[in-house]
Amino acid sequence: MPDWDTNIKSCRSPLTGAPRASEATQHISSYLSAPETTRFVTPPCRAKVRADLPQLSTSVMPEVLGLDPQTDGVRRMGRWSQSDGSEVTGLIEWTSKPDEKFRQLLDRVKRIIPTEGDWPGEVQTFKILLEAHIGAQSGILYDCPQGHTDLHQVLCQHPAPSMGDRVTLIKTIMEQIRSLNFHFELLHPALRTESFVFVGHGPQLDFSRPYVLDWTRQAQAEIYQRPGCHGDKVVLADQIWSLMMILSEIVEWKPMDRSFSTGGNLTHRKMARVSLTTSPKWHSQQCAAFFNYGFEFTDKEPDTPEGYSRWDARLFFDGLFAILK
Repeated sequence: MPDWDTNIKSCRSPLTGAPRASEATQHISSYLSAPETTRFVTPPCRAKVRADLPQLSTSVMPEVLGLDPQTDGVRRMGRWSQSDGSEVTGLIEWTSKPDEKFRQLLDRVKRIIPTEGDWPGEVQTFKILLEAHIGAQSGILYDCPQGHTDLHQVLCQHPAPSMGDRVTLIKTIMEQIRSLNFHFELLHPALRTESFVFVGHGPQLDFSRPYVLDWTRQAQAEIYQRPGCHGDKVVLADQIWSLMMILSEIVEWKPMDRSFSTGGNLTHRKMARVSLTTSPKWHSQQCAAFFNYGFEFTDKEPDTPEGYSRWDARLFFDGLFAILK
C-alpha cells in the first residue's frame, strides 16, 4: 500500500496535472483581499459568467427524443426538441421535480457559479441550457462535451494511482467545495462521487478541473447521508459528512458498497466506515487525523441552517488543509 505520509506533499502529478496547492491558495488570497462588494456582487472572475447566463423560464417544456424520464441522478447524452422546432444536444440529468427550495438553489447556481474560464480553486459547473418537467420527474440539460467521466466511474475503471496523486485529487475536490461554501455561500443538496464530472476519456481526462453537478438531487437513505440528516433541510454538517465519505473512496481508490437491507444495517455500515477511516491502522496517523477532524465536525455543527456561516466553512477547510501540509 502506498504511504500516505511520504506522498502527502505531492503538487503537480502525472495523473492530474493539477496546479500546486500554493498557486490555488495565492489565487484565493488575492480574491479574498478584494473589496467585499467586488467579491460578492460581481467578482472579476465571474462577471463574464453572469453576463452570459441565459434567463431560462421554468415553463420551457421540450420533448425528450427517444428518452423516458429516469430515476434520480441518472445522466445520459440526449437531444431535446423545442416548440419552435429547434433541437438542443447535451447531458440530461434526471431528478425528482424540485420544490421551491431547490428551485431557488438552482436559480442561484445558474446565476453565480462559473461555467467557463480557468480559475484554480473555484467551483465550476456545466452551463444549464434548459429544464423540463415531465410528470413527477424533471430533466436538466447541461452544455457538456461528449467526452466526460464522473468520479464514480474513475474509481471503477482507472488503475489506482500513487498515493501522492490521490492526495492531489483530494485537495482539488476540497477546493471545489470550499469555494462553494465560502465564496458563494451555497450548500450542495446531496453530494456523491457522481457529483464530480471530468472532461475527457481515458488518459485524456482532466483531473485538475472537476465540474460539480447534481444540483437538485434530493437527500436519500444512502451511505453519503449523515446519520440524523433531515431530508427537508441541508446543513453544513450534512455536506461535510458526504465529502469525507467521498474522500475516503479516493484514498482507497474503490467505491463503497451502497447496498443495504435495512435502515439499521445502513447506520451500522456508516459507523463502520467512520471507525475504519479514523484508525491509524487503515493508512497512517496523519490519514486518521484527517478523517477524524472531518467526522468530528459533523457531530458538533448545529443542526439548523441558521447555525451555518461561511466562516464556519472557511475555518473547517483551513483546518482540513492544514493536516495535509
